Amino acid sequence: MDVTKGQQVFWALLILLVTAEETFASRVTIRTHGDLWAGTNSDIDLTLRIISLSGSTRNIYCDFPCERSDWCLRRSEDTAPCDDFNGILKSVTVRSHGGGPHPSWRVDWVKVSDGGRDYILQFDVWMDPGDYSTREVQVGIAPVMHSCLGRMKRMVNGSEKDTTEALCADNIATSSTTWVKMRPGDDSWIEFEAEWETSFQGPSSTDWPRPYYIDDHGIGVISAAVDWWLVRDGTNVMDGTVRCLDCGISKDSPKTSMHDCKKNVNMTVKPQHGDRLYFRVKSRNGGYVKIRNYDGTSNYIVNPPVYFSGREIAHTAHFTFDLNPPYHCSVLGSCTDNMLDRGKAITKDAHINLHWSGWRDDDSGISEYEYEVFMLAPTGEYLQERQPAIAGGKIGPNVTEMSIVLNETGVYSIVLTVEDSCGPDNGNFISARRFLIFDNSSTVEVDTSRHTMWVDSVGGSSTWQTDLQDSTGHGQKVVVKWPDHFYNHLHRHNKFLNPIDDHQLSSISSQYEERTGIPPETRSREEIPNVNGIVLFQTDWAVDHEGGRSLTGPPGNWTNVTDMITDRETFITAYVRPSDTGGLGKLVRCKLYKGRSRDVMITALTDYGWKDQNTVLNDVTDTEDAWRYSYLMTSCFWNRRDPYRRFDELAELPPPDPLTWLLRAGRNVFKTATSYFQDGGRSIGKATDQSKLVLTKSKNIDG
Repeated sequence: MDVTKGQQVFWALLILLVTAEETFASRVTIRTHGDLWAGTNSDIDLTLRIISLSGSTRNIYCDFPCERSDWCLRRSEDTAPCDDFNGILKSVTVRSHGGGPHPSWRVDWVKVSDGGRDYILQFDVWMDPGDYSTREVQVGIAPVMHSCLGRMKRMVNGSEKDTTEALCADNIATSSTTWVKMRPGDDSWIEFEAEWETSFQGPSSTDWPRPYYIDDHGIGVISAAVDWWLVRDGTNVMDGTVRCLDCGISKDSPKTSMHDCKKNVNMTVKPQHGDRLYFRVKSRNGGYVKIRNYDGTSNYIVNPPVYFSGREIAHTAHFTFDLNPPYHCSVLGSCTDNMLDRGKAITKDAHINLHWSGWRDDDSGISEYEYEVFMLAPTGEYLQERQPAIAGGKIGPNVTEMSIVLNETGVYSIVLTVEDSCGPDNGNFISARRFLIFDNSSTVEVDTSRHTMWVDSVGGSSTWQTDLQDSTGHGQKVVVKWPDHFYNHLHRHNKFLNPIDDHQLSSISSQYEERTGIPPETRSREEIPNVNGIVLFQTDWAVDHEGGRSLTGPPGNWTNVTDMITDRETFITAYVRPSDTGGLGKLVRCKLYKGRSRDVMITALTDYGWKDQNTVLNDVTDTEDAWRYSYLMTSCFWNRRDPYRRFDELAELPPPDPLTWLLRAGRNVFKTATSYFQDGGRSIGKATDQSKLVLTKSKNIDG
């Protein structure tokens, strides 16, 4: 520290010292405040309190003639002389005695000038008649606050688990709150900690050797403390002050080096949402001077110390308890924003675009979003998220969309976590979860070796069905079964359609994830009903009078098989399509032929099937009675029509009249064989009877 600064800090600003031989003429200047009506005509006097070199205390009185018309006016600065003083100035007292038309007065500051040095004491106070105000002479410069920090800590069994820090400002008005989410538990509590560093250093002997009449002096930080108070709904529910007198600092032992403080307070009141904890750390400088009192000889005595309280510096900050997580406006409101849109739940497109909107936090506000994409793998009968996430990231609160690319067929969960400003990584948060199936490679397969399709309503090994349902609903329908015939190996083996387990990292409310719903609307946590990975069978039917030759495809009147799990369908309909993911699959078809009776049908097919179409058509022109006709059905084919399949009439059971049946069967067999060789082996599929084409179509979950 240089000499000039040392003089300003201590000697010039702290004390007025004189020796026994020295006296100084003093004068006092008073400034009246600039407010309206601040001036006065009152009788004003000042008292200067002096500590003499002998150690005694005395007062010097200065009269101030404010009753004069040109004194103590608004914004005026008026100076009056005072007696000389021999000692140390300790304080200045201003008193108003009243009188005149304007007895009230607002004084701004008082300046004491002595020996070419000015000492300004701030008053800034309104005074009515009879009032007085005193200001102590203080150290002119406050200590320096080098650092200030507040911490809220959650302690568990004496160990610090969570910590939130708040930086201080020089006053409450300019400090912004720090949000904290801590809750005490059965084995934990909340602790407040304040830490700050201050210093003040006067002139050293190297900067400026002290005068001979100064026996000893000390100046530095003499006190420090932290005030704190917990406010709930505008009322203090808890408060206190903790002093920091480390190293024994006091006015007799000021600390001239850095003064470090760290003080802790256990919160005995459980904080609630919206509570605010304010704190203010403060340090004050000051010290003492010991003067040698010479008695005119070579000896001297040391007077008792003269103390100076100095100035205080204070910094402050506050915490606000935010114990509520963010929320979506559709849950706690009536908005239509989508909390997490991942597009189609069943997709063949590897490029997934995520969108979200409508997230809110009414207290600390949203700090960030974090998105994570997990691939699901079977664990027992449930699908669980496989760690770690295959993609993810943290983004700011103004970002509401993100794109990802999937590289592997499978079931995925997408988790969006919304965190408030009590973080980062330690704030209140809430998560939403959505699911999707990505499959651009698998397909429906068929098992033609072990699990075939057959007409179950025929009975036994018969190819005829004679009891058919009529238009009133009486009679037997045509029933086709296909247990385990269709399957999707990839979906079945990896359990793509099984139920999905809870999120492994955090609990997600039912309002923020889809727990029910099946394709094609969505993929939820719910198990998707399926048989071997097939989720849907649909049926359609068609009729012609050309033996099925004109039935080139389904007419498009598809209806869902309602009891899909049974692997069967009762056919008045004729096309069946299995599906494993909701899209169109391959076709399977069966050929049916019908007539008034078995022998009439065989006769029609063998005698007239490809020779005289009108004969057969005349037999089946009654539409209302069509379902009473018998059906002759060949086996079902996968994606093909076999022109060489033949009816097996001989496999039929005998009718009630065995002799008649045998005669007719023999005749028909003979005619069939004869006709076949005559026509060069043309397919019986050319029969002109009104025919039905039965198709089955399977669907994958992804189409």
